[in-house]
Amino acid sequence: ELNPALMKQALLESASRLSGPSIFEQGAGNLNLDGAYRILARLGPRVSIWPEVWDLTGGGCPYMWPYCSQPLYHSAQPVTLNASLLNS
Repeated sequence: ELNPALMKQALLESASRLSGPSIFEQGAGNLNLDGAYRILARLGPRVSIWPEVWDLTGGGCPYMWPYCSQPLYHSAQPVTLNASLLNS
């Protein structure tokens, strides 16, 4: 049965990331309603995580800013990231 949580999960999974703005500016990116419809058509139990990739190296900038701009070394402060687990 379709519920708000399943709809959010389908929209997040089908969204495409923008090339310029950071994760805080764009959220999940551009909506892909056709992709969300295809996910909902295969309605079934599933678990997903968002964001699906955490690239804290230089290749992740500017998407993962400010995390990617901080040096990672053994005596640095811990990095805390938030992940959304979506379950339908």
